[in-house]
Amino acid sequence: MPRVDTLERLLSACGHTLDARPQTPPVDPHDWSLVEQNLRLTPRERLEKLRAWAAFTSKLREAGERSREK
Repeated sequence: MPRVDTLERLLSACGHTLDARPQTPPVDPHDWSLVEQNLRLTPRERLEKLRAWAAFTSKLREAGERSREK
């Protein structure tokens, strides 16, 4: 494995630089909107949403299994 200084020299030879500072990933506002949407639900509504999702994934899994049997 090359050392950092070796990597810096190689990048420099190609006209690039190494920035080894930690970067904060950009926040996806879509993710937060889903969180906010779910927080507006009552606990009962959240549980019903979870049950519906579980039923959907179960049907999807069964459909996949049936398609592989053919």
